[in-house]
Amino acid sequence: MPERFNCGPSDPGPNMIGTGEALAIISAIIWGIAMLMYRVALRELSPLELTFVRSVSAMIFLALAALVFKSTPFGGLDTADILLLVASGILLFVGDILYFGSVSTIGIWIATPLSSVYPLFVAGIAYLFLGESFTGLQLAGIIVIVLGIVVLTMRSPPGEGEEYGNFTFNSLMALGAAFLWATSLVALRFVLIEDGLFVATSSRSTIIVVILIAVLGTSGRLRGLRRRKLSRNVKYLAILSGAWGIGLGGLLFFHSMEFIGTARATAISATNPLFGGFLGTILLGEKITIQKVAGAVLVVTGLMLMP
Repeated sequence: MPERFNCGPSDPGPNMIGTGEALAIISAIIWGIAMLMYRVALRELSPLELTFVRSVSAMIFLALAALVFKSTPFGGLDTADILLLVASGILLFVGDILYFGSVSTIGIWIATPLSSVYPLFVAGIAYLFLGESFTGLQLAGIIVIVLGIVVLTMRSPPGEGEEYGNFTFNSLMALGAAFLWATSLVALRFVLIEDGLFVATSSRSTIIVVILIAVLGTSGRLRGLRRRKLSRNVKYLAILSGAWGIGLGGLLFFHSMEFIGTARATAISATNPLFGGFLGTILLGEKITIQKVAGAVLVVTGLMLMP
């Protein structure tokens, strides 16, 4: 899941594509490619197993990045920070499991746009509990996002392809992932504000891995995962997906915000469901329909209006 926090812009100027814009575009492409990695890995791994493998590689990448940027996981964290990170980590990996479950059943074109609407839930949480108000542009974005959700989950017209775009349990899983990611992000924000990017994210990744080891270990699935013979493609893609999507993609996105600010970076990177959908169609043969494209475009447009 992509993460967002406030950062002051360094604008290269109007109507220009500078370093920040380029980094945001690249991060969106990286996240689109990561979706394909998840889709392939889910052919042989369960959502829980993929979440574990991906989290381990992300933890290693972020720990190395933290050292490069002269930061240390858990450095300067107090008890309240650690409790927030534990809560954020649990919400995040449960959301990931729901997302992977939906991707494996309803595909990239439906699951990814639906799960990408977590800024909608962040705005709702901020309104209800933090006293923040909506701007006119945000309200327009909310309306467009809801329209996109309706289009994605309505019954497909005859001859328009599969009907798994119905508002089914699998669609609800994708929306549930979005809600859990939003709640996780709100908890993480308090730690980010006080302790910084790499301390918060690398510490949370470590906590997630520890929790998943406990869950898989007590159920005996960790030993089974070690003994299982996975195809080479699945094994390598599952391991790479965490460092690639969470690590590299997230790192470039955060740096894009240093150049152009949160709003513009978020708007540009919101195009990642379209990259993932079209790449899935080209490389994995994901079924594409007018309804899916229209729904995804509406969701992406709404997300671009939300920051």
